[in-house]
Amino acid sequence: FHFDGVATIGSTFGGLPQGLPNITLPNVTMTRVVELVGPAFTIAMLGAIESLLSAVVADGMAGTRHDANQ
Repeated sequence: FHFDGVATIGSTFGGLPQGLPNITLPNVTMTRVVELVGPAFTIAMLGAIESLLSAVVADGMAGTRHDANQ
């Protein structure tokens, strides 16, 4: 169907790509690496805390005790 004035994904954003994008390496500078160390460490710590909290909840549900060193 072709309705006048009705936008479709193809008319709004163009057609779908027919292949994979080209592989390119990002422009990495030492300044950018230093900028990202803090946020990366924060995300890693939050992931570790979330993992331990999930283990505590699972232990409470199962009535067991976990060993955080394993």
